[in-house]
Amino acid sequence: MFRKEEESITPFETARQLGIRLDYFSLGDRVVGIYSYLGGYQIVINSEMDLDRQEDAVQLLIEHHHADRGIDKVLRKEDIDRAFEVPELSRFSRMVINSIIQRKSRYDRT
Repeated sequence: MFRKEEESITPFETARQLGIRLDYFSLGDRVVGIYSYLGGYQIVINSEMDLDRQEDAVQLLIEHHHADRGIDKVLRKEDIDRAFEVPELSRFSRMVINSIIQRKSRYDRT
């Protein structure tokens, strides 16, 4: 018996299910998306950004919608980069690099 794989719901579909209107407009180099309430909830996505960045922007603006519904927000590229940083990974990377350096220095002494 085969099981049908569940398709994941994209942030675009989630926004529509929440009644948030999605529009696309050229917003320049720095702005990725805007959340506002203009007679209805709306997210304007920068049409010049790649699909992954657009999807990230919609996801973050939906989270803003849940936390601060009705309060306007402008999302910049820097905001997205900061939101998806993984501090644990950078700490882990430093730990691995330090371990390698220590091993190398021990090896060099022998």
